[in-house]
Amino acid sequence: MKIMEKETKRIFKAFFVWQDQNEEEWLREMANKGWMFKKYKLFYVFEKSEPKDVVYKLDFKATKNNDLDEYKAIFRDAGWEHKGQFSNWHYFQTDAKDAAVTPDIYSDVESKIQKYRSLSYQLLITLFSITVLFTMVGRYLSNLDFFKGVYTGLIVILAVAILKVRLNIHKLKKGE
Repeated sequence: MKIMEKETKRIFKAFFVWQDQNEEEWLREMANKGWMFKKYKLFYVFEKSEPKDVVYKLDFKATKNNDLDEYKAIFRDAGWEHKGQFSNWHYFQTDAKDAAVTPDIYSDVESKIQKYRSLSYQLLITLFSITVLFTMVGRYLSNLDFFKGVYTGLIVILAVAILKVRLNIHKLKKGE
């Protein structure tokens, strides 16, 4: 008996950390086209299926994964299926028909703000770490313009990310 493998698709698509809602919407569009999200590891992996309206939510978990089973159980009990993790980002899904009765993973503005605060702090720590690293190593690489360019690029990307995340916090506070 021949076992049929399901058709899969890998897609590279970049979203910035402040674009989590755009990513959620895109994953839903893919499911509506019959491509169900399976995992993300620099590429999105999808499996072909019947088109289905699925709601996706992303959560940024700043803490270590020592409590991962409990963390997943909280979401499962609220009607969300854990679909995967990339770094500190966790992907959850539920059927759209169930979404009306399934509580959003962030039921109030303050928890959404806390998510973005945690992300902002993580980005600040990364910015600080990169600055210290390049300051220490930079004197040995002072004649290599390539590394200076990489450093500058990373600093700019992190600074923009921090500003965009802080802007999301500001908009949430103002009720936008």
